[in-house]
Amino acid sequence: MRAEELTEQKYRTRYITPLYKILKNPSLLLLSAITLLGAGLRLYRLSYQSFWEDELYSWWASSFTGPAMVIRVGVLPDIHPPGYQLLMYLVQRLGAEGELGLRLPSAVAGILAIPLLYWLGYKLYGPMEGLIAAALLAVLHFPIYYSQEARSYALVLLFVLLTAVLSLDLFSAKPQHLTPYLLLPAAIVLASLHYYGLLFVILLGGTAVFLTIRYRRDKMRLVLRLFGLVGAAYLLWLPGIITQLQISNRGLWITPPGNIVETFLALFYQFFNQRWLPAYLMLGLILVAVISRLKKRKTYKNLPNATLFLLLWLVIPFGMTYLFSVLVTPIFTYRNLIIILPAALLLAARGLTQIPPKWGQIGAASLLTGVLLWQVVGGDYYTAPHKTQFREAAAIIVNQEAEDALIIRVVP
Repeated sequence: MRAEELTEQKYRTRYITPLYKILKNPSLLLLSAITLLGAGLRLYRLSYQSFWEDELYSWWASSFTGPAMVIRVGVLPDIHPPGYQLLMYLVQRLGAEGELGLRLPSAVAGILAIPLLYWLGYKLYGPMEGLIAAALLAVLHFPIYYSQEARSYALVLLFVLLTAVLSLDLFSAKPQHLTPYLLLPAAIVLASLHYYGLLFVILLGGTAVFLTIRYRRDKMRLVLRLFGLVGAAYLLWLPGIITQLQISNRGLWITPPGNIVETFLALFYQFFNQRWLPAYLMLGLILVAVISRLKKRKTYKNLPNATLFLLLWLVIPFGMTYLFSVLVTPIFTYRNLIIILPAALLLAARGLTQIPPKWGQIGAASLLTGVLLWQVVGGDYYTAPHKTQFREAAAIIVNQEAEDALIIRVVP
């Protein structure tokens, strides 16, 4: 075979064949369009809003000379593990500054989360549920907002999805050879980004152990080794946790949650564009998914039903953080519970696909996605300030001619 033919064959294998597969597969074509839409919503006017207090803290805490200083001065007085601040330190060392540069990792994480959610839905249910959930994630205000913020929440969402996908593959009939080697660093990164990420890893590890005992005893040694290594790696941060418990008072602003039902409804209100109609609609679709599961008596030899798994994913982290906030100290915030958003979206997507006929499912999903999208782009999200305007205030101070001008800051 001539060199020109080898070059042409290599070109086709690398570029033409994957593109042809996408164009031939309607699901992948739709997913590509949904991902591009989500990317546009996350990248558009990324630097429009000024940094607010928490983002300024992210910038300040990661601006020291050396990772050791970042941890000692920026992380230990805070209430978060060091993963995100070390990432921001690296980003700043690469030359990124300002709102655009420091928010870009969150935007990229938010974009990558869309196809990952599709893949998780595809594995649990099928392509229809995956596409609907991915479309909802692409257009909802809640994940867009945190994809445009220099904080850890979008990255937490990404690694929650990544660890869930890899864990699911670990228990499949034919797992990928690289799955254990990818799951280990993914779980460590997730636990180092946020303590709610650590909570998810602990719950995921407990679920994996239960599944090995109940369904797949042949995986017991692998699961124990994997999550044992995650725990051993996290022990390196144990002195930091002890120090934070001793000196930190950053969580005192969190107020105890109210009635558990009202708190759960308010969480869905935040998830679904801060409007009650979409929140109640999603809860209704989740109820449809659960009822549909109860009507089916089919048993599974390898794994429990996906709906039960997602329902536990939705309820257990919420219940644990709610009870801890009521009985011990308040830690309940809506943004921290971004770890259960994928479960809510997949359950709602499953509920929608249980309402016949199929053409009605497609129409209802398209209409729902369009309405949620319009609530974001048709409102003032991209045109009005929604964060404290420190940048604008600093510009006024810098341009102030009188050196002894009075500066008043009102803290609500």
